[in-house]
Amino acid sequence: MKKLKGPKRSLDEIEEIVILPAYGRKYSSFIDIKEDWESGKDFTIDMITPFVKTGTYINKADVLRYSPQATVRVLYFGNTGVLYDGGKHEHN
Repeated sequence: MKKLKGPKRSLDEIEEIVILPAYGRKYSSFIDIKEDWESGKDFTIDMITPFVKTGTYINKADVLRYSPQATVRVLYFGNTGVLYDGGKHEHN
């Protein structure tokens, strides 16, 4: 994961990461997204709270390494789904 733009904050302060499919991938279901997330495919960061929009690529390993406390949400076809909720438990 590249350096984040925005206010200087520690990565352990990140509360939520909102991601989008990367490289033009399109999904018809949350199950397909979850499979790619679990397999380590890249997604694009749309927004990090309390940071600003970044456009940086990210995957599950990056989240677990740098911000395991953050909730990860994915946006797709006007919907949102939680892929990871800060280590509380993973959603299926």
